[in-house]
Amino acid sequence: MRTSILSLSFVIACLGFGPGCEPKAKQGTATPGESGSGGDESGNAANGGEQVDVSQKVCDAEVSDTPTALFDNNVFLRTPKNVELVEQNPFFAMTMSKPVSTCDAIVDRMAVAIVQSDPKKDLHAVAENFLGANGYTGAGFESEEGDKQTNLKAIVSLPEGPKGEPPAKIWMTITRKYGKDFVLFYQTHPNAWNAVHKSFALSSERLIIKPPPK
Repeated sequence: MRTSILSLSFVIACLGFGPGCEPKAKQGTATPGESGSGGDESGNAANGGEQVDVSQKVCDAEVSDTPTALFDNNVFLRTPKNVELVEQNPFFAMTMSKPVSTCDAIVDRMAVAIVQSDPKKDLHAVAENFLGANGYTGAGFESEEGDKQTNLKAIVSLPEGPKGEPPAKIWMTITRKYGKDFVLFYQTHPNAWNAVHKSFALSSERLIIKPPPK
């Protein structure tokens, strides 16, 4: 019998690092790990061949005017400005490029995942497993909010990798509801954090989860 929720290990393999799934890219977009048009690895958008320094900008939140409906209209949220999600399967959606968002900052990755809840694990452990299985070695939690049983909001930092991989800063929320964990994942370069972190936070606050049918 087909299970209703994918295992955590399979879902996170689709985040763009693991070999478990090939992203379904829209025509004309870059696959995860490749530079999207108009940006560089510092989190800045290119403007006529010149970099735009966004590291000192603290910008107001900007999210889409209309919500994105996912997973057969069971999940709704307003994504950060210019961010589009593509469903990979009924339990996982992700960006297929690196869009230029608020104040010319680049969003390296956004993902939404649904996984079966494990009542033996609090949401901090779920977040750690999610990050570790995706190769975020050395990721550190800068801050955490929530009771860690029903909700978690976390800021996670990742240092530069041993092969020169750029550092990253991540806004991550997990909501446990109806026996499932709903993971929202937003990643950018630390230089772009000030410009987009309010957009990440507002986007995650606009999450709507429909109850299962009775």
